[in-house]
Amino acid sequence: MYCNNCGANIPDGSAVCPYCAASTAPSVNSQSPYGESQYGQSQYGQTQYQQPQYGQPQYQQYGFQQPYGAPIYNEKDISNSKTLGILSIIFGFFSPLIGWILGGIGMSKTKNVLAIAPGQPEAESANKLCLAGVIVSSASFVLAVIMMLVNN
Repeated sequence: MYCNNCGANIPDGSAVCPYCAASTAPSVNSQSPYGESQYGQSQYGQTQYQQPQYGQPQYQQYGFQQPYGAPIYNEKDISNSKTLGILSIIFGFFSPLIGWILGGIGMSKTKNVLAIAPGQPEAESANKLCLAGVIVSSASFVLAVIMMLVNN
Protein backbone atom coordinates (compact mmCIF):
# COMPACT_ATOMS: atom_id res chain seq x y z
CA MET A 1 0.00 0.00 0.00
CA TYR A 2 1.21 3.52 -0.78
CA CYS A 3 0.59 6.74 1.10
CA ASN A 4 -1.78 9.13 -0.66
CA ASN A 5 0.12 12.15 0.61
CA CYS A 6 3.83 11.38 0.16
CA GLY A 7 3.75 8.21 -1.98
CA ALA A 8 5.85 6.14 0.45
CA ASN A 9 5.40 2.37 0.61
CA ILE A 10 3.63 1.68 3.92
CA PRO A 11 2.35 -1.55 5.52
CA ASP A 12 -1.14 -2.64 4.51
CA GLY A 13 -3.87 -1.59 6.93
CA SER A 14 -1.93 1.36 8.38
CA ALA A 15 -4.17 4.15 9.62
CA VAL A 16 -1.39 6.75 9.48
CA CYS A 17 1.67 7.05 7.23
CA PRO A 18 4.84 6.58 9.35
CA TYR A 19 6.76 9.01 7.09
CA CYS A 20 4.48 12.04 6.78
CA ALA A 21 1.81 11.27 9.44
CA ALA A 22 -1.01 11.68 6.93
CA SER A 23 -4.19 9.69 7.45
CA THR A 24 -4.71 6.79 5.05
CA ALA A 25 -8.48 6.66 5.59
CA PRO A 26 -10.55 7.48 2.51
CA SER A 27 -12.05 10.96 2.51
CA VAL A 28 -15.59 11.96 1.57
CA ASN A 29 -14.39 13.34 -1.77
CA SER A 30 -12.54 10.38 -3.23
CA GLN A 31 -12.35 11.87 -6.73
CA SER A 32 -9.58 14.39 -7.42
CA PRO A 33 -9.97 17.18 -9.96
CA TYR A 34 -7.33 15.50 -12.15
CA GLY A 35 -9.40 12.44 -12.95
CA GLU A 36 -7.80 10.06 -10.49
CA SER A 37 -9.19 8.64 -7.32
CA GLN A 38 -7.69 9.13 -3.91
CA TYR A 39 -5.98 5.76 -4.14
CA GLY A 40 -3.98 6.63 -7.24
CA GLN A 41 -6.27 4.82 -9.68
CA SER A 42 -6.83 6.85 -12.80
CA GLN A 43 -10.16 6.96 -14.59
CA TYR A 44 -8.37 5.28 -17.46
CA GLY A 45 -7.30 2.18 -15.49
CA GLN A 46 -3.64 3.09 -14.92
CA THR A 47 -2.29 3.39 -11.42
CA GLN A 48 -0.40 6.61 -10.85
CA TYR A 49 1.55 7.01 -7.65
CA GLN A 50 2.73 10.31 -6.36
CA GLN A 51 6.50 10.44 -6.14
CA PRO A 52 7.92 11.41 -2.75
CA GLN A 53 9.36 14.88 -2.68
CA TYR A 54 12.99 14.73 -1.64
CA GLY A 55 14.97 17.81 -1.14
CA GLN A 56 16.36 20.12 1.41
CA PRO A 57 14.49 23.08 2.77
CA GLN A 58 15.38 26.31 1.10
CA TYR A 59 17.07 28.60 3.57
CA GLN A 60 17.70 32.20 2.76
CA GLN A 61 21.38 32.85 2.28
CA TYR A 62 22.79 36.02 3.78
CA GLY A 63 26.06 37.14 2.25
CA PHE A 64 28.36 39.97 3.12
CA GLN A 65 27.04 43.24 1.82
CA GLN A 66 29.24 46.26 1.33
CA PRO A 67 28.02 49.39 3.11
CA TYR A 68 26.63 52.16 0.97
CA GLY A 69 28.42 55.47 0.69
CA ALA A 70 31.73 56.44 2.18
CA PRO A 71 33.32 54.13 4.74
CA ILE A 72 32.56 55.04 8.31
CA TYR A 73 35.36 55.52 10.81
CA ASN A 74 35.65 57.46 14.01
CA GLU A 75 37.40 60.82 13.72
CA LYS A 76 38.00 60.66 17.45
CA ASP A 77 40.31 57.67 16.94
CA ILE A 78 42.54 59.76 14.68
CA SER A 79 42.76 62.66 17.14
CA ASN A 80 43.37 60.24 20.03
CA SER A 81 46.14 58.56 18.02
CA LYS A 82 47.82 61.92 17.39
CA THR A 83 47.66 62.69 21.10
CA LEU A 84 49.09 59.26 21.94
CA GLY A 85 51.87 59.79 19.39
CA ILE A 86 52.89 63.11 20.95
CA LEU A 87 52.74 61.63 24.45
CA SER A 88 54.80 58.61 23.35
CA ILE A 89 57.52 60.95 22.04
CA ILE A 90 57.53 62.94 25.29
CA PHE A 91 57.49 59.89 27.56
CA GLY A 92 60.03 58.17 25.29
CA PHE A 93 62.75 60.45 26.69
CA PHE A 94 61.90 59.85 30.36
CA SER A 95 60.24 56.41 30.50
CA PRO A 96 60.69 54.27 27.36
CA LEU A 97 58.24 51.62 28.56
CA ILE A 98 55.38 54.13 28.78
CA GLY A 99 56.44 55.55 25.40
CA TRP A 100 56.29 52.11 23.81
CA ILE A 101 52.87 51.40 25.29
CA LEU A 102 51.38 54.73 24.23
CA GLY A 103 52.91 54.47 20.74
CA GLY A 104 51.64 50.91 20.31
CA ILE A 105 48.10 51.82 21.34
CA GLY A 106 48.11 54.81 18.99
CA MET A 107 49.41 52.70 16.10
CA SER A 108 46.72 50.06 16.63
CA LYS A 109 44.01 52.75 16.56
CA THR A 110 45.35 54.21 13.31
CA LYS A 111 45.66 50.73 11.76
CA ASN A 112 41.96 50.20 12.46
CA VAL A 113 41.08 53.48 10.74
CA LEU A 114 43.38 52.68 7.79
CA ALA A 115 41.74 49.27 7.42
CA ILE A 116 38.37 50.99 6.93
CA ALA A 117 39.60 54.00 4.92
CA PRO A 118 42.95 53.18 3.30
CA GLY A 119 45.01 56.20 2.31
CA GLN A 120 43.30 58.55 4.77
CA PRO A 121 45.99 61.25 5.21
CA GLU A 122 45.17 62.21 8.81
CA ALA A 123 45.36 58.57 9.92
CA GLU A 124 48.67 58.07 8.08
CA SER A 125 50.20 61.13 9.76
CA ALA A 126 48.95 59.94 13.18
CA ASN A 127 50.46 56.52 12.48
CA LYS A 128 53.82 58.10 11.62
CA LEU A 129 53.70 60.20 14.78
CA CYS A 130 53.10 57.10 16.91
CA LEU A 131 55.89 55.27 15.07
CA ALA A 132 58.21 58.18 15.86
CA GLY A 133 57.26 57.85 19.53
CA VAL A 134 58.13 54.13 19.48
CA ILE A 135 61.47 54.88 17.78
CA VAL A 136 62.31 57.63 20.30
CA SER A 137 61.40 55.26 23.15
CA SER A 138 63.62 52.54 21.67
CA ALA A 139 66.54 54.92 21.20
CA SER A 140 66.12 56.23 24.73
CA PHE A 141 66.10 52.67 26.08
CA VAL A 142 69.27 51.77 24.17
CA LEU A 143 71.01 54.93 25.44
CA ALA A 144 69.93 54.16 29.02
CA VAL A 145 71.35 50.63 28.76
CA ILE A 146 74.63 51.95 27.31
CA MET A 147 74.88 54.54 30.11
CA MET A 148 74.32 51.85 32.73
CA LEU A 149 77.04 49.68 31.20
CA VAL A 150 79.51 52.57 31.00
CA ASN A 151 78.90 53.69 34.59
CA ASN A 152 79.38 50.20 36.01
